[in-house]
Amino acid sequence: MKNRLPRKRKIKGLVRTLDSVFSDGVEFLWLGQSGFIFSYGNLRVLADAYLSNYIESNNRDLPYSHERMIAPPVDENVLHEIDYILVTHGHEDHLDPDLIRKMTAINPAVTYLAPPGCRKILLELGAKAE
Repeated sequence: MKNRLPRKRKIKGLVRTLDSVFSDGVEFLWLGQSGFIFSYGNLRVLADAYLSNYIESNNRDLPYSHERMIAPPVDENVLHEIDYILVTHGHEDHLDPDLIRKMTAINPAVTYLAPPGCRKILLELGAKAE
């Protein structure tokens, strides 16, 4: 049986459009932290994306740094290409408040997939209820 796992590719520079990264089949792009964009055909799912520096900017009293380890590898322009946002839990590095606020402005039609405990936060950040 032929191995169907995708080969690893190094992306150089900032991704400005997802079509420049994805081709066909199931593919994914690591965004740093625990975040990924998954792609299957024209379907795009943003999962646990932390693309801002929200934690560092809003929790300066912590005894250690929460500065992003790498710059976000995607341009904000890709946000309009996202169909679903998957949030596994309500920690700010998985449910990024700055990202959700941007997303509600750039792509208000996106569908959120999240546990019930995240609903109130998502609605407060501007996500639309069903």
